[in-house]
Amino acid sequence: MVPDLLGHGGSDKPRDPEAYGSPGIAADMVAILDAEGVGAAHVWGYSWGAIIAENLAVTAPGRVVSLILGGFPIGLDGGQREAMRTPVGELPETLDEWFADWPAQTAEQYIARNDIGAMRAVQQAIFMYPTTVAELQAAPHPTLAYCGADDDTYLELARQQAQMLPCRLEIVPGDHFMAFAQADNILPAAIAHIDAAEDTRNSS
Repeated sequence: MVPDLLGHGGSDKPRDPEAYGSPGIAADMVAILDAEGVGAAHVWGYSWGAIIAENLAVTAPGRVVSLILGGFPIGLDGGQREAMRTPVGELPETLDEWFADWPAQTAEQYIARNDIGAMRAVQQAIFMYPTTVAELQAAPHPTLAYCGADDDTYLELARQQAQMLPCRLEIVPGDHFMAFAQADNILPAAIAHIDAAEDTRNSS
């Protein structure tokens, strides 16, 4: 299952940051699992998706078998997130600005399916509702993290947080966008991670 997350694509696009808070964002994922008749799943999220995935893991731990978290450091607390926050006045004011550094064809697709007000709200919500390392440790799941080698914003924090949890961290080629777009680079590690988690689950 690959859902359009709240604020993106074909899903609702509220412009209030509080609409993207905990536990609501995890409740959306639980509702999807319920609708599909899935008790628990291997959950893979990238960037905003990783934030939702780790929130799901602590608010509904029984619905998660394992985690694959890319493009955002695991378990940042409120202070760490606040230090990274972009002031609202400095956020892009148009989708053209938001996706200016993306390949043209991909940018066109995202611009056509998104809303600048919702994008700005999501960006603010990222820093409002932390899921901490301590919370993840209290509801442990097999976890694989990954980050782009040229992701200057998140790479060092990704290393630090993976050591704290602890979990395996894979460094893949590219910046924040390319680490997402070229998912084949992480796929072998992701498949091995899921297989190992299934083996553990089936033997318990």
